[in-house]
Order: sequence, then structure tokens, then C-alpha cells
Amino acid sequence: MPLRAFGVVSGPQVINALEGNYSNWSIYDSLDDADFVTAGAWFHTIVETSDGKSLQFINENDNYVKQYTIATKTLAAKTVIDAIPACYFFRSALGKYFVSLSAGRANLLIWKNGLLVQTTAMASLGLTSLYDVGIGFSGKYVLLSGVRTASGNKGWVILVGA
Repeated sequence: MPLRAFGVVSGPQVINALEGNYSNWSIYDSLDDADFVTAGAWFHTIVETSDGKSLQFINENDNYVKQYTIATKTLAAKTVIDAIPACYFFRSALGKYFVSLSAGRANLLIWKNGLLVQTTAMASLGLTSLYDVGIGFSGKYVLLSGVRTASGNKGWVILVGA
């Protein structure tokens, strides 16, 4: 039975809208980021906008936010921020999806409903160093940071679920 609170109906239809039904993730885009200064493991966050048209990349060590437009694969200029509350996203909105790194940061691990559904080697992601990982609220987008194989620069890899 759906739960009604403050005029909002929740239930299966709401849950499906919050989190999709994805079973594999592949590279959507990979790009350098000249503003990415801090090396090594650090935390970042990926936030999907409510219209589904862009992602917000929050670099919590270098204190900036950048907007990534999905359709055009463009990364906007940074917006410097003073401080960021601890808001790390390693799981989707309701916990259906969860991302982690294997021991030694050699592999990306993606979990669905408590089961490991995908293991991807760092080399397959186009990275020579894998720093950190985050997942969007819907589970559709996964964001990785590290050193890109193609350029040798620090940057981002965006995966999309299907």
C-alpha cells in the first residue's frame, strides 16, 4: 500500500522513478580537468539535476563545483566554494545501487540489491590511477576520478547504466 505524507504518494511507481533498472555500466565520457589539483585518494560527489539533463561534480578537496551537460558532454567552468559538508554518495537514493573500489583500487565494483553485478578493471576504464568513485541518485551515472591513460592528466570518467 502506498504511503501518503504531506500530499505525496510513494510506492513502487515512485521508487522506480527514483532508481532505474540498470544491469551494466559502460563509459559515456572521459575528460581532463585542469582544475583538479589534489592527487591521491579524495572524495567527490555526483549529483543529478532533477531534469536529468546535467550532473554536478563536486570536488571536495579542491573546493569547487562544475556542471557537466550530458547531451553535449561539456564541463563548465568551476564555481569555487568555501566549504562543503560531508555528502559522499556511494549509493543511489534508496540504496538499490552501491559502488566501491576493490582492495588496492584496482577495480570498480558495482552492486545491485546487495549482489555484485559488475567488476571493471581500472585499465578498462581508461585510468592509470583510480582515486575515487561516486554514484548518482538514480544509479544511472557513475563518476570516477583519477589519472587518465589517454592524456596522463587528472580527470573524470563518466559511466552510464543500461
